[in-house]
Amino acid sequence: MAVVISEQQRRPVAAPPDLPPEMAALVDVLRHRKAIAVIVILILNVLVYLAMSVTGGTDSLENLIRFGAKYNPLIAQGEYWRLLTCIFLHIGFLHLLFNSLALYAFGRDLEKIYGSGRFVLMYLASGVVGSLASYAFSTKVSAGASGAIFGLVGLSLVFGFRYRSAIPPQLKSRFGTGVLPVLLYNIIFGLGSASHIDNYAHLGGLAAGILLGLAVPAAFDHFEDPPMR
Repeated sequence: MAVVISEQQRRPVAAPPDLPPEMAALVDVLRHRKAIAVIVILILNVLVYLAMSVTGGTDSLENLIRFGAKYNPLIAQGEYWRLLTCIFLHIGFLHLLFNSLALYAFGRDLEKIYGSGRFVLMYLASGVVGSLASYAFSTKVSAGASGAIFGLVGLSLVFGFRYRSAIPPQLKSRFGTGVLPVLLYNIIFGLGSASHIDNYAHLGGLAAGILLGLAVPAAFDHFEDPPMR
């Protein structure tokens, strides 16, 4: 995933005075909850990358398959676990770096909003759905967290619409229409680089994130799930 992160996404969350209660609740959660799962996933990705680097390289087709990349013939033979393990593999340092930046940028807020357990399940579910889409429509050997991260972008998009009354103006760029420039850039970039980017995994992960955003409520106190309009 090519990462474009706005200045608003890098800044810590401020707490302006006199916010409505629902906005104050969101700001309080973003300021005080910890994003532990995001850090654990980042560390796991780095450890797997290092293990691959010293056992044959991260761009070796044989090594990628050995570590659990999405490889259709073996999945067809029953190695369904590859749909999950491929999420933690990366091909080259830049691939790891860009996906790590994207996971950190989008994942921190979403883990705090939905809770660590729900966040991990939605992250993994988006990644697996992305892998399934890749398996169904592409014969390429593929690896990477991009499908799961596109799921987070889809989740951020839906959160921004579903809970729009709870999002202060200074946080609008992190959710809803605020993430559309990042999403559109990455889709266009992916389509223009189809030879080495698994666009099916990206789109599958995005669809999963959108559906999960519609189905799974936010998880913190003093925050009512508003009706869909």
